[in-house]
Amino acid sequence: MTASVAGGNRFADVLGMAPQRSVLADSQLCDETLFHSYYRAWARRMAQGAAA
Repeated sequence: MTASVAGGNRFADVLGMAPQRSVLADSQLCDETLFHSYYRAWARRMAQGAAA
């Protein structure tokens, strides 16, 4: 989780992107950090379904 930071990074800036979180790590990043946005979207959808 410590590899993830709020906002974009230098690559997002160049591309004109504004992500909620980003990871700037070497090619050996082999943890669940890459799935955090998936988990957030899943949790949001589950909460919407529970509220219906």
